[in-house]
Amino acid sequence: MSRQNFLANMRLYESYPRFYRTAGLTPEQIQKFEQLMVASEEEKRDLGATLQAQRPGPEVAEKLRRQMNEKLQAAQLELLGADGYRQLQDFQRAKHQDVLVTNVVDAVALTAEAFTEAQREQLLKVLVANTRPDVGASAKSQWNSYIVLSSAVDWPSALAQAQTFLSPAQFVAFKGNAGNSEIWALVREFSAREGIPLGKN
Repeated sequence: MSRQNFLANMRLYESYPRFYRTAGLTPEQIQKFEQLMVASEEEKRDLGATLQAQRPGPEVAEKLRRQMNEKLQAAQLELLGADGYRQLQDFQRAKHQDVLVTNVVDAVALTAEAFTEAQREQLLKVLVANTRPDVGASAKSQWNSYIVLSSAVDWPSALAQAQTFLSPAQFVAFKGNAGNSEIWALVREFSAREGIPLGKN
């Protein structure tokens, strides 16, 4: 992935501008943060190529990956400060939920039932609160997120809470996306039963 495509993915699909606003980052901080992320991605690719060529063994490979992640985290902490770094961790933990919320918001964006920013944030909080805490943050595609959430969210509780602050049309959009996750739960069950690889979550 080129530098431009990586940044476009961060800004559009992964919604990092929302984190920038929430954390109150300055333009200079945003630029430095994105430079950190690009440099880390390049290091990750280089490390992957090195590991593939040298095949040092799983323990060594894991140690090198851990060191690379620790280097990135230390640089992020230095740039953002303790509070900003905590907000970054919260944002990254909610990536799967954010994908679903974005789809719900987009479904009614051009209607009279468009979400307010407060409603969007409240719905995201409801999903996060009703998701198992062991769910990882990696979201390679929107369907990857639906697969993960299909078995990780307490959907009856999330739907009941969302209905208290969403309009009927907004709730229908949310329920429809919850239904997509239910479909993926069935796909997961079928794949496991038939021994069909579904891909990493």
